[in-house]
Amino acid sequence: YGCRGGNMKVKYIFFLYDLGISHFALSQMYKNANENEIAEILTGDYMEFQFKYNIFSEKDIDLLSSPRKIEIAIDNIENIISTFNKENIQIYNYYDQGYPKNLKNIQNPPFFLFAKGDISILNSEKIISIVGTRKISDETSHELKEHVKELVKNGYVTVSGLAFGTDIIVHRETLKLKGKTVAVLPSPITEVQPSSHQKDAIDIYENGGVLISEYYKADSYNKLSYIHRNRIISGVSSNVLISECSEKSGTMHTARFAYKQHRRLFCLKNKSSGVEKILKSNYAKIYENINSLL
Repeated sequence: YGCRGGNMKVKYIFFLYDLGISHFALSQMYKNANENEIAEILTGDYMEFQFKYNIFSEKDIDLLSSPRKIEIAIDNIENIISTFNKENIQIYNYYDQGYPKNLKNIQNPPFFLFAKGDISILNSEKIISIVGTRKISDETSHELKEHVKELVKNGYVTVSGLAFGTDIIVHRETLKLKGKTVAVLPSPITEVQPSSHQKDAIDIYENGGVLISEYYKADSYNKLSYIHRNRIISGVSSNVLISECSEKSGTMHTARFAYKQHRRLFCLKNKSSGVEKILKSNYAKIYENINSLL
């Protein structure tokens, strides 16, 4: 099945993850339990493990005491893994070697990450996340294309969110120049959002890039998914560049995540209210060209 390393232990932990067991308990089980112990926990026989390690919260115990809920989680994940195998979607957990290094260092990293394409490009020394408004001005759009061209020519991997405006310009320009790009989705990889960018998603992973998401359930995306997705966009990179944005946009969340994650933050110079506010904070610098990164 699609879990990295091919062992049943990871699969069992994925069942428990879907059940809703806390990340702390999942981490402790991954580190301390063997395959047979986790199999017993899934049958509701968790007390011995709890007495030994004292890791389960009251909510965890309620969930582990419900055979029906456990059964639903197992069925659900078996179906997901089967679909992911057919679609060549890989499953990584936080402790896998293939899990992106930069992402391990953020607050609240995804315990499971799903990827289609070459995830190893996320460990590139040259990687930059580029985000901004969906309603990008012609002037900023032209400037952004020139910057992407320079970055790709210098071997940078670009990261964005496959949304309208800034994001899709970044992905398409990178591909046009035979560069590698990463799309971080607010939805499962099997349900690309926005659906009109499905062909772009295919182009990305067929040309050496990768699609990644922390979501795996159908219809699991909502407004919050976009905010959560933004912490991954800034988290996988050491540099974040903002093209243009209003001060009440989702891009501002990415700027805040970049600050919390100690990422280097840059803005293109323009009069958009979000960029002006970010630059006023004195945390971000104006991005002029690739020398700004050096």
